[in-house]
Amino acid sequence: MFDTTLNVIDLQRDYLAVVLIALFRANSTPVVHVPHFEKSPAVGFLLEGTPGAEIDPRVAPQGDEMLITKNYPNAFRDTTLAKILHVPGAKEFFLRRDEQYVYQCHGPGGVRPQDLL
Repeated sequence: MFDTTLNVIDLQRDYLAVVLIALFRANSTPVVHVPHFEKSPAVGFLLEGTPGAEIDPRVAPQGDEMLITKNYPNAFRDTTLAKILHVPGAKEFFLRRDEQYVYQCHGPGGVRPQDLL
């Protein structure tokens, strides 16, 4: 089991960062990738199969890193992310949402995944 994870959400070519993932990989800490794919072509970006929706090779999943795709702005809606974060023994996770925010969440008693919905 693991007690810390980095959850990478919406980190595709239309969004991007590299250093935090490299740090977690260097420390053999699990990384969970959660790319967003829009279902509606009317949105105009993050459409599956388009260049902008591709995960940048610098941050693409490697080895046994988990990949969970989402279709809503909420990484927990209709995905298995909450189940993965609630594994016995998990104490802390980092949620990298965009260029401005990295959330550090502690459990139990800290910020829970459902608090971020």
